[in-house]
Amino acid sequence: MLFAYDILLATLLGSVIGLERQWRQRFAGLRTNALVAAGAAAFAAAAVSPLCRSNPSPVIGAIVTGIGFLGAGVIFKEDFSVSGLNTAATLWCSSAVGALSGMDLKAEALVLAAVVIGINVVLRPLARHFAQGSADSASEMESTYRIYGLCTHRGEHGLRTALLQEAANAKLRVRDLHSEAAPRGQSRVSVDFVLVGRDDKRIDDATLRLSAMPGVRSIRWQLERSASHFE
Repeated sequence: MLFAYDILLATLLGSVIGLERQWRQRFAGLRTNALVAAGAAAFAAAAVSPLCRSNPSPVIGAIVTGIGFLGAGVIFKEDFSVSGLNTAATLWCSSAVGALSGMDLKAEALVLAAVVIGINVVLRPLARHFAQGSADSASEMESTYRIYGLCTHRGEHGLRTALLQEAANAKLRVRDLHSEAAPRGQSRVSVDFVLVGRDDKRIDDATLRLSAMPGVRSIRWQLERSASHFE
């Protein structure tokens, strides 16, 4: 019965940790953290079981290594920006919570779970405040804007050329330029612009000029990614 209690406690604490990740719509949410905690608890409980006469340290080390590979799957790198590090670290901590539960260190597991939730909830706005409070740091952050355009098939070449010209005039870096056929003899064109800092007005002005081009049926933009968005 003690084994069942340990697994249930680990699952409960992992679920509570995962709720915060799920609420922020991260890749590893409630179920993933609960499974990680429950699995780590099961391995740890088996390692310290009276039936296992070997040293439990290698089992704990194997848990840490295995979670390292799992955490790598939620880390994404795009140019100079990296996302998912906090989610990977949360998974790592969930495994530690599970291992402590499996070793019948319930108080320690509860303390660690509370610390993890506190870090993700309390320190997040604090980190954002310090980052946004530095104008110099904010000016060095990169933002990626995606512009979508719908035009006639004949106007596709002109729109692509105009997009590249807008990038050159506004000193924007082009990451990707893509076009495809659309119904009724039309074409869809999309482009990713990267600029230092965030300047919605510059993108607004560019799309306004592009919308006046012959053959352009509609054009819009959205912010795809900004380095100032904390995970």
